[in-house]
Amino acid sequence: MKQFWRALTTAVTTKLGSLPANIRRFTSPQYVMGRIVQKFRELVNRLLDLRPGHEKDYYTVFRWMISRRLVRAAVFLGGFVCLSYLLWLKPIGAGKDGVQIKTYRYSAIPLRLAEGKVRIRAKKGYLAYEGEVSKGYVCGTGVLYGENGRTVYEGEFNNNCYNGVGTLYYDAGGIRYSGDFSDNRFEGTGVQYYENGEKRYEGGFADNEFEGSGIEYRESGIRLYEGGFSQGLKEGEGVLYNAAGSPVFAGQFHLDDIVYPQLLGRTAEEIGELYSGEQIVYQNGQAEETAVWLREIDALCLAQDNETSLSDSPKYDLVCVGKDVFGYGGKRIDTVEGLTEAVGEPVYEGNSYLTFLEAVAVDILQKKGEATGLRTGIEMRPVFDEVNAVDAYAADAVVYLHAYQIGERTYTFVSEGKTGGFFLYEIE
Repeated sequence: MKQFWRALTTAVTTKLGSLPANIRRFTSPQYVMGRIVQKFRELVNRLLDLRPGHEKDYYTVFRWMISRRLVRAAVFLGGFVCLSYLLWLKPIGAGKDGVQIKTYRYSAIPLRLAEGKVRIRAKKGYLAYEGEVSKGYVCGTGVLYGENGRTVYEGEFNNNCYNGVGTLYYDAGGIRYSGDFSDNRFEGTGVQYYENGEKRYEGGFADNEFEGSGIEYRESGIRLYEGGFSQGLKEGEGVLYNAAGSPVFAGQFHLDDIVYPQLLGRTAEEIGELYSGEQIVYQNGQAEETAVWLREIDALCLAQDNETSLSDSPKYDLVCVGKDVFGYGGKRIDTVEGLTEAVGEPVYEGNSYLTFLEAVAVDILQKKGEATGLRTGIEMRPVFDEVNAVDAYAADAVVYLHAYQIGERTYTFVSEGKTGGFFLYEIE
């Protein structure tokens, strides 16, 4: 009996003695990971073993037989790809000022469900936006950045557009506009700036144009005009100021009809009192013609005098306005058809060769980036500061003219064809 109990005790002790070692082995990370990898391999091998072994291994669809194993493998592979894509699109943690902000790629699916403050990276990887979102849309306050890291816009958003109060910046970093926005347009009240930092305009806006009452400034910071506007043009009671800031005209304006005709019949000195420091002089090397470009109002004045020199102060008898819009009868007109409808039939229309004044005006417009493919052929050289001599231009280039009699003045609109828009007009 003693031998029996001794043998039993020895057997139990032997088994229990190996238990701690087995527990350590089965619970070790290496063993667990090895078993997981082994099972995963067996699963993958089964899924990738696409060879059917029995007719029950097929799905029958109409007359086709599809391997069940192939279907399971496709489902597994599709799920794996989707899971990997979702993991790749997951928000990236980003800290700023001690505050954790989720950062999403612009195409991330989780961004469609995000709420609150986030960061969004553009397709190229740079930080494009930091601010509030709602259900995937940029809503609330935030900052939009360019590829160079500079701020493009900061302020209020709604439905991925500038909506509310905000500030828009130039590429160089200066403020371009600060005020009210509606669907990315200037709408309400605000201040527009030149690139040099000076105010260009402050007052009302509608659809990116000056509207209502406001003040227009020169690049020097001196007032140019104060009063009413309609669709970007001067309309209603207003005051026009000269280059020294003194008023030169006060009364009713009708869509710029006072600004440009008032230049006719004036000498260089008289025009200089209005727009001194904003002039560029062009001299025709082929004839006694001198043109002065008034940059702040986009106007070119021509003096034709064969008997007097520039120093004798000839009077300017033709004004060329470098604009593709004309104000008349409370309307903003930008096509020849609109002109005929508003003013009546033209007193003349037809082809004409390019003149010196038109060549200079078109050259200025093209340098400003305006859209016109007209060939000017200008050969120009500087004579003095702000004085240029035009030695040649494309006098054989053809334009199409539409001349209208409006009051005592003749307005000639210059275009590239018989119909459609125009790119400048002349007053005489």
